[in-house]
Amino acid sequence: MKGIIIRIGKRWGIIVISIVLLFCLFAAIGFYRAFSLTVTRYQVESTAFSQPLTIVQLSDLHGCEYGENNEQLIAAVANAEPDLILMTGDIINRDAAEAELEATLQLTEALTKLAPVYFSWGNHEVEYQLSHGDSFFSAMEMTGVKMLDQQYDEIELAGQRIRIGGIYGYVLSSQIQNGPEQEFMQDFTNTALPTILLCHMPEGLLSYGSIDDWDVDVVFSGHVHGGQIRLPLIGGLYDPETGWFPKYSKGVFQRSGSTVILSAGLGSSERIPRFNNPPELIVVSIGPSTNNS
Repeated sequence: MKGIIIRIGKRWGIIVISIVLLFCLFAAIGFYRAFSLTVTRYQVESTAFSQPLTIVQLSDLHGCEYGENNEQLIAAVANAEPDLILMTGDIINRDAAEAELEATLQLTEALTKLAPVYFSWGNHEVEYQLSHGDSFFSAMEMTGVKMLDQQYDEIELAGQRIRIGGIYGYVLSSQIQNGPEQEFMQDFTNTALPTILLCHMPEGLLSYGSIDDWDVDVVFSGHVHGGQIRLPLIGGLYDPETGWFPKYSKGVFQRSGSTVILSAGLGSSERIPRFNNPPELIVVSIGPSTNNS
């Protein structure tokens, strides 16, 4: 009897040790992936576009650097051979120090040599601007970046004219709210041109459904950080706006003829580190729809 008990005890010991080792391996892989720059590629078809475009999106960098002087990040952008580069907010932190600001300016200057660069505000830029003023953003414009804050620009790319707009906020339906955001969206969407919108916060568009009310062809968004922690078979853990287990944390979402690209971002400003959630550079190939029905 004593021998049987010893054998059972050893068996359970092996099982417990195996479980602990597997957990440690999963944790190690999860934290390793949280710091490994990845490139996520999406293919989007739209009847609004007559020619194919390659667009690179950088979101939620939060002052992180990939390689010395961001050489790894810049190389990844260059390898995508973009027609257009979009920066959708929280590129800096609300309390960014001088070194972070300088690194960001070096990054934007390098990016503008690759393709036209458009930038829209995130909540961290809004807070930084309130406490520090406009000097940093003026310096960013001097590097060649086009800043869009409830503004739009029209540009010709690959032989087609496109309207590009930028806005920070929930962008709620005009049936719910009537203010500067809604006035901008009504003006921005009043065109026959293909439209691309930079909008840092996706919750109004997706969770509250306002994308159904705005005739925008493609939206690029961020803010959610992919849920910060991603769990197998479950997905993102937390959205600072909608709470636990958000329905929308990263990916491509199509509604009412619009496509929303939601980036998991490149960095983190939260106390909870990213886990099983690689920082991602988004590369989107937009082409004319092949559906003739």
